[in-house]
Amino acid sequence: RASGDALATVKLFKILLNKDVKKEIVQSFITSNKNKLKHNHKGIIDELPTETGVYYIHNENGTIIYIGKSNNIKSRLRQHLTSEAKKSKKIQRSIYTVTYELTGSELIALLKENEEIKTHRPKFNYALKQPTPSHGLVYETNEDGYIELKSIALSKKTINVAPLITYNSKKSLELHLSKLIEIYKLCSKLCNTDQTSGKSCFNFEINKCNGACNFSESAEVYNTRVNKLINNVSFDEKTFVIVDKGRNINERSIIYIKEGKLFGIGYTDLNFQFSNKNILENLITPIQKIEQSKHIVLSYLRKHKNLKVFSLNENKLPIKL
Repeated sequence: RASGDALATVKLFKILLNKDVKKEIVQSFITSNKNKLKHNHKGIIDELPTETGVYYIHNENGTIIYIGKSNNIKSRLRQHLTSEAKKSKKIQRSIYTVTYELTGSELIALLKENEEIKTHRPKFNYALKQPTPSHGLVYETNEDGYIELKSIALSKKTINVAPLITYNSKKSLELHLSKLIEIYKLCSKLCNTDQTSGKSCFNFEINKCNGACNFSESAEVYNTRVNKLINNVSFDEKTFVIVDKGRNINERSIIYIKEGKLFGIGYTDLNFQFSNKNILENLITPIQKIEQSKHIVLSYLRKHKNLKVFSLNENKLPIKL
């Protein structure tokens, strides 16, 4: 009976912590248990897990002074507490204890980290860690009727532009665009990556372009492939689920995109079926619609090609990068 009561108490405490968005319960616990907590650096590190999640560094008043994410929380905190960097030194002088939330999925950790930083605005998260993309891929139809893909640098001048895909660097855009050109057999001149003189692009000469550059392939036929690319990589109006690692071997994480927007995150067992949206949404914890959530999800999907993505739209393919 006692063990059952203890288990129920732990379960209730976990539910309360999940709803403790402002971390008031955690802060109260830290301040009321100061004498029991290990606040020396070695003691803090020893009690941390080597798993994926979001961690919160608190000062002696329980206030969160830094939030981060890592695939190995213990290793990352060791770096914070041994580094000679200026910010690390400030953290070392102020740290009292560390709390954490295991996520299993690195994508959920990324999304949670940015949500939590936006909520708490910790003292030592100087740049607030909002991942701002530097480049984007846009498209437009030229005067000859062909759809062109173009890379742009994102700035205040392009604030009203809605890129098809965003990237952290020009290099990552160029690498991904070269793969898209190969997959969809696109013309490198119409993708603005071939600056050679003459009508034909280099790929046409080696039989990797069907000749849209010299009009031997019609705009109608060429644009069919470009539109397929646009549909595959676009979030617009799509409802789908990304299934990733869970917090243990019998669990999977869920990232739910509803009608093109991040709806929330959750966890389920291996046998769960995604066909019923109502049941699915009951498993999901809503997450703040942070400005860069689409960018975070797309960047993660480009790096992790083997993730399972289930479309919940009839007659629509899931996102495919």
